[in-house]
Amino acid sequence: MNRLRGLAGSAGRAGPLDERVAAARARVWRVVRPRQVPLRADLLRHRGALGDSPLRAVSTPKGCAVQVLLVILFEVTCRRTRLEAGRPTTRALRHSEVEGRPSWQELIATPTVNRRRSTGTARTPEDNRSEQLRAALARLEAHGRIQARYPEGRGRFEGFALLNEASDNLTSSATTYRRPKDDEPAIKVPVEFWINGWVHVLSDSEIVTYLYLLARSEQDRRDGGDGEVAVSAEDWEWAFGGDRAGLVAQRHLARFGLIDVERAEGRRSDGTVEGGGAEDAELPFTAHRYRLIDDGLRYRAAPKVLRALKNAHDLDLDTATWPLLHSAAPDGWTFEGAVAELQHERLAAPPTTS
Repeated sequence: MNRLRGLAGSAGRAGPLDERVAAARARVWRVVRPRQVPLRADLLRHRGALGDSPLRAVSTPKGCAVQVLLVILFEVTCRRTRLEAGRPTTRALRHSEVEGRPSWQELIATPTVNRRRSTGTARTPEDNRSEQLRAALARLEAHGRIQARYPEGRGRFEGFALLNEASDNLTSSATTYRRPKDDEPAIKVPVEFWINGWVHVLSDSEIVTYLYLLARSEQDRRDGGDGEVAVSAEDWEWAFGGDRAGLVAQRHLARFGLIDVERAEGRRSDGTVEGGGAEDAELPFTAHRYRLIDDGLRYRAAPKVLRALKNAHDLDLDTATWPLLHSAAPDGWTFEGAVAELQHERLAAPPTTS
């Protein structure tokens, strides 16, 4: 929550970082005003014995490489022609001298605080953000997502080029990025995901989960369905392998008002068996069902997520402290029932107000 407060809190005359980044991305978007950003589905596909998907492979606990890669894909989609999308960037990394043309640093939200160098002089938040951006670009290059212009030096990422987001660009010839053709299968992500800040507010696992559910929903609609999909534990392996991160992340996405979840009977919200005893091991698994909330992305992400997390924290605290604050429980109240209600509330979307 502290990171989110750093994004949405006051930042003096410049305004909150979340708002500044949103305004910068909106200026980029206005060049051609695309409604969606197409992402190749294999960007999310777990590679089995070869490891994580291209998107999860660049993720680190405190880094911003996932955000940077997705913002780069947003930016190339906003270029005027398909040919321009594959060319090296002409956008400055840190300071832009062209009015109305944001730098890459202005498009990335990485809140930091003042820190001290070993010499005792203060490093500004902008210096720290610049270092985080360079670290993210270095990780993307190491995983074959971008190509640096120079082999070394502080300016090596000036003029970097995006490579195909889903190809193996390390063990085979690097594939220059080309925007997916209109008839090419791709996940079509609404631009509000970037402009309203969801790309820098959600965790990396929540981003992968949302994009995966979006891909499944789009496929269901192409097959004549209504976009509501059942996702089993085995289905989650397509994006996460054996990791349960998707089952955990979907609870947060529901809390943030991005998806509706119909929980399977006999299962908790994270997919585990109620009771958890050995006698439940043979309980057949019925998949949770998911529906994306159509207007979920149209709200500013930072304030909405902060409110949802505070509501969840308050509910946790109420449940934990009830036995300490009350000598007698109300009729019908049990601790087990309160825990079950808590699990249910974590699947409920917060009020859809901006």
